[in-house]
Amino acid sequence: MTDFTRLKACLRDLTGAVKELTHHIPHNGDSVAGSRHDITPGILIPPEAPPEAHRARKSTLAAIHQLEVLLGEPTDFLQRLAIQVSYKEGTEVLACIPLHGSVPMKDVSDLADVPEARLWRVVRMTATAGFLQEPEPGSVAHTALSALFFTKPSHLDAAMFLAGTLSPAALQMADTTKHLEWSEHPKTSSFASHYEQQPRLQRQCMAYLRYATGDASATGTDILTCLERLRGSNAHVVEV
Repeated sequence: MTDFTRLKACLRDLTGAVKELTHHIPHNGDSVAGSRHDITPGILIPPEAPPEAHRARKSTLAAIHQLEVLLGEPTDFLQRLAIQVSYKEGTEVLACIPLHGSVPMKDVSDLADVPEARLWRVVRMTATAGFLQEPEPGSVAHTALSALFFTKPSHLDAAMFLAGTLSPAALQMADTTKHLEWSEHPKTSSFASHYEQQPRLQRQCMAYLRYATGDASATGTDILTCLERLRGSNAHVVEV
């Protein structure tokens, strides 16, 4: 299949998915499940929407992703990586931003003890993904997406686990693995033991498994079971 044929197929899938999606959205643009979730405009399919609405939403996003793969350039990929790195700092200031209206960025930087210039860069970066916004120069406000991370702490836990634990570990994994292979007495630390001793890590990990991987039934026992296969092997579990 040529790239042109794939592009036409993606456009056809997107058109069909969007058509199905519009059937689940009222013509007046209000949220499907009512107004109590309308903290800020933009949430068309709330969590309480029917399963058919969520399937249509996922089909639409899948078609969009395929288009991004076909049309994306290296700069697009690098920008997405940069946004992921910025999410950690972005989520740390959510509590300093009111759910309604905007607030001067200087006030947020003072409350969060973050340099204003640094906060400005983070907001500009995450805003490209719809997370926070700068409605006026020098001000910051929630979007529908970022507001949900504030009102539902489990979403914030998942984001913090991804940005604060998984991303740093992934960036250093190659160097760490190489060091362990050449070390006569490698110092390893068990993720299982840290997991058991840190309730905050447990909470964040559970939230990540549920919302990022779709595994709503995962428990701490499931995670430890996954690590059992590493016993007696040459594999290492490393905390960085």
